[in-house]
Amino acid sequence: REEYLLKVKMIREGIPGVALSTDLIVGFPGETEAQFQDTMKLIEEVRFENIYAFAYSPRPFTKAAKFEGQLDEPTKFRRLNELLDRQRVIAFELAAAYENAELDVLIEEYKPDEKLMVGRSTQNKLTYILAPDENSESYIGTIHKVKVNKAFPTVLRGELLSQHRGALN
Repeated sequence: REEYLLKVKMIREGIPGVALSTDLIVGFPGETEAQFQDTMKLIEEVRFENIYAFAYSPRPFTKAAKFEGQLDEPTKFRRLNELLDRQRVIAFELAAAYENAELDVLIEEYKPDEKLMVGRSTQNKLTYILAPDENSESYIGTIHKVKVNKAFPTVLRGELLSQHRGALN
């Protein structure tokens, strides 16, 4: 645990603005309430931008399916919901830092009917950008500065700041 937290600290110091995510399984056979609470404390300390979390379910022919200490479904789903509820609060708190930020976004798609371009920020946030003109399809495959007007945990909305149409290198 301490080594993991040290590595997170090193990453954050070495890569300002890095966005961390993780995968978690709750309710693995033998998981105690104390171990689950340790996981809850860890997500508080690390403050992941995104968590992919699941309740453990036994799979045929796996060793874990035969482990003693299988947890009941209500316990597994209570833990999963508690984890996801806490992560939702953390994610909204972290999203607030993106409001009014200027980010590099790779434009991946143009939706002419909606007058929107869609891309991904360097933090892997899906970003919707108001299309500057009818020729916005030419922006696909290029990186642009975008000012974020509204931020949600996994989606950003913004406006194009750079008009340069250089190709992705």
